[in-house]
Amino acid sequence: MQQKLTFKLERGLFADASEVTVADLTIHDTLATGGTACTQRRKKPCRLASVIKLFGTGQIKMSEGRESPFGRTLIGAVCLLSLACGVIAATSQAHASPTAIPAAIAMPDLVTEPTVNLGNTSYYDGFGKFDGGWVIIDYARWQHLTSISDSKGNAVTAFRNPDIEALSNVIQPVWVSSWHPFGGGVGVTALLPLVDLSSSFTQPGANLRANGFALGDLTWGPFYQARPTTLFGHVFSYRLEFDILSPIGGFNRTKDIDQSSRFWSINPYIAMTYLPASGVELSSRIYYLYNFPTSTFPNPPALPRLASTTGRAGQAVWANYDASCTFSKLFSLGINGYYFQQITNDQINRTDLPHSIKNQLYLGPGFHWNLTPNNIINANLYLPVTTHGVANGPQLSFQFIHPF
Repeated sequence: MQQKLTFKLERGLFADASEVTVADLTIHDTLATGGTACTQRRKKPCRLASVIKLFGTGQIKMSEGRESPFGRTLIGAVCLLSLACGVIAATSQAHASPTAIPAAIAMPDLVTEPTVNLGNTSYYDGFGKFDGGWVIIDYARWQHLTSISDSKGNAVTAFRNPDIEALSNVIQPVWVSSWHPFGGGVGVTALLPLVDLSSSFTQPGANLRANGFALGDLTWGPFYQARPTTLFGHVFSYRLEFDILSPIGGFNRTKDIDQSSRFWSINPYIAMTYLPASGVELSSRIYYLYNFPTSTFPNPPALPRLASTTGRAGQAVWANYDASCTFSKLFSLGINGYYFQQITNDQINRTDLPHSIKNQLYLGPGFHWNLTPNNIINANLYLPVTTHGVANGPQLSFQFIHPF
């Protein structure tokens, strides 16, 4: 999975650079389940020998030119997930305060999105182990954030020469049971990151203090991995997972940048890979994020009206995506990216905060490398294209996959 760093200020989420006075920022780290590889050859559904070595010894049955019911099942699942997200978002907005808070008395935005998987998984993500056994995935990520944008996408001038660095690593165990409903595999997974945070700013100016080295929040949940099948005559595979984010990571109320969000979240996703032509791979992972309330905030300002406060970060949807071409049996080059969109406002005391919607778009190059039949590396460089309400800068991710 991946690490996302998001920032907030006492007078709202960078609503306008001229309003910025005191910083109050939070960073979190989480990494997500990854897939492994499969390559399509001319007139053949899939390079089955490699798939069997990577994902298990179970037989894969596909009929070329015939559509599998899994394709229709998948499309139905996506539609149901989209409908559920829309209903939850509409319900949340209906219960929010209908009146915006005047800027002069605006409550500070004390909550922000937790760290989620923004780009840590990419190539061949829809494939995975579906027979019984274990997979170990290791993620390493480096982020160097040198700008902080307001809600309009402009740099926040209160921060002079921001330099925020985050290094993280997580080992993710994945267990697949011997139960095979609909021919696929059912299992559970967990991720617990180690995160090192540092920051520096030119003075005089606003400053954000980092929490150093600590554990990140725990991500865990069950999943269903489908067997590779065909969709419109080409190889297709997908995975459904329901993740829970548990706030057990490092947290210091006197710091602005912490490893933990200090609130619970649910984070379901669907990962898909499609091989539309020989040597061509398309993958995407689509997420929905729902956050629960919290009363614990990093470095809160000393304001009388904050004596009794609850907050809730807004709901969000986003997608990781990639396209790659195979240059040999072992190596693929491609492009990768992610787009994150918050869909409801942050709330303080069940009241919507204006200018609290965040979004970001990143793109960059990457590669997929089959070191051996059982050892795979994905590498991704992400560069910011447009960001609103978040810190931004280059990000580099490595993913190592080893199925047993």
